[in-house]
Amino acid sequence: MPASDVDVLKNPIQQAKKQQAKKNFNLGLASLPVSKAGIPPLINIITILREITNNFYIVTEPFENSPVSNCREILFPVKKYKKKSTNLIIRALNYFWIQVQIAINVVKTSKNVDAWIFFGGGGLLIPLLTAKILRKKTILSVTVSVDQSNSQRTGIEKIFLKMIVLSIKANFYLADRIFLSNKNLYQQWDLPSNTGKTCIAYEHFIDYHSFCPYIPYHQRSNLVGFVGRLSQEKGIKNFAQSIDLLKNTDIKFSIAGEGELDHWLNDYTKEHDINNIVHIEGWIPHEHLQNHLNKLRLLVIPSYTESGPLIALEAIACGTPVLASNVGIIPEIIFQDQTGFLLDNNSPDCIAKGIVRALKFEDIDNVTTNSLIAIQQKYTFEKVVENYRENLKKVIYD
Repeated sequence: MPASDVDVLKNPIQQAKKQQAKKNFNLGLASLPVSKAGIPPLINIITILREITNNFYIVTEPFENSPVSNCREILFPVKKYKKKSTNLIIRALNYFWIQVQIAINVVKTSKNVDAWIFFGGGGLLIPLLTAKILRKKTILSVTVSVDQSNSQRTGIEKIFLKMIVLSIKANFYLADRIFLSNKNLYQQWDLPSNTGKTCIAYEHFIDYHSFCPYIPYHQRSNLVGFVGRLSQEKGIKNFAQSIDLLKNTDIKFSIAGEGELDHWLNDYTKEHDINNIVHIEGWIPHEHLQNHLNKLRLLVIPSYTESGPLIALEAIACGTPVLASNVGIIPEIIFQDQTGFLLDNNSPDCIAKGIVRALKFEDIDNVTTNSLIAIQQKYTFEKVVENYRENLKKVIYD
């Protein structure tokens, strides 16, 4: 009898477990409604999970360019009680009502789901509790960090943010496993890294066929860009103020995105007479982003907090150097003067000095080459899918 057959007879339970581990999973994915900036990460996680699932149920608000396109992926849409509002009561009602809708769909699909992934970590306390009561495996996929720009927010915004933070911390305790999108989140949320409950599960990957450097770096104009949500935590005010410090140079600037600081940005550029060197692009659809990144000589990410940022990987893939604050995955991919440039802080003065230094850096060709090699070693679709598959096995089969 062949040795392999003997092994099967000796360890039938172990062999059965191995065969079971090869099978795909029956999963549910729940997410709060996302902004336009949050759509690419959500699309990424859906694209990853569709590779490793038999039955796949998605509960979130419908969004543009959703990859949900075949019969095994079932979308349960949720709706807000009321659209955007600054009223704290309305925002709290929205937050509660969305969670109730998600919880209802967790109950509806309970017979067909092995585990629920609560994506973003945005305080989905009611649905997670529901899944626990139904004895389903629960995974909290955390992509948000404690908002370091909180000191600059208004009273109502602070209260609402504290509600979310408390809800997330409760989920840390309740969830069977916590997936973190970057290593920085261990420190951000004061989570132990040696308990076996937390692990790193990247959802960021790049399509290197679409995002590639088709305009050589030295043929690009002296254009510095910001791409992202125009909100406090992204450091857009700091970036705009740094432009004011550089308005007597030959540097031009591009700001792409939208958000609650749209009007502030337009007013600021006019009041400080920098609108002639700043082009405000508005929102750029993701499918056109590679064209924009290929025009830049430098991408600046002055954020207080980040889950990725995915835009850093996309810029590097397009041969665009990155100047960024030390948030999210940045310390994992940017090493000073080797694969990019780090900000000591995100003050306007520091950003301005960092821009000038990066644009004058003599060894820029090595920076763009080294950074591309660095991200290709980790952020490919195949590697991210395998990482997610292995982490899910530990939750469902252990």
